[in-house]
Amino acid sequence: MHDLAFIFAGFFVGTVVGLTGVGGGSLMTPILIFAFGVKPYMAVGTDLLFAAFTKLGGTLKMTRSGLVPWRVVLQLSAGSIPAALLTLWALKTLGPADPAVQHLMTSTLGWRCCSRQRPPSTRRFAARRHPNTLTSGRNHRP
Repeated sequence: MHDLAFIFAGFFVGTVVGLTGVGGGSLMTPILIFAFGVKPYMAVGTDLLFAAFTKLGGTLKMTRSGLVPWRVVLQLSAGSIPAALLTLWALKTLGPADPAVQHLMTSTLGWRCCSRQRPPSTRRFAARRHPNTLTSGRNHRP
């Protein structure tokens, strides 16, 4: 019965993502934590592994279509890869089950889930850099 609940949760998240484009991690991680009682570090790890597999297909399709801005990918990677390695080191040092680490993860996840709106300053920046995209408030017409 528990397996069926996971399947329904995945179906629900997949439907919402398909209809709205909202990232699945912002839905699935809290569901795993609060509905199924999964420890935060396990929920994040599970969701990241699932996301890696599901995004692979989209990445291949977008790459073949020539829609991946590789310079931006490299710039994002220059910040995110060191941050991920530093986080892994901290988790290994402190232990993912440490109460302080658990509190930090659940607080950060809760804050992030409640603050999906970008600050006005980043919206203005995105509108200047990409004037014909959804971030500028105008619909993109290919």
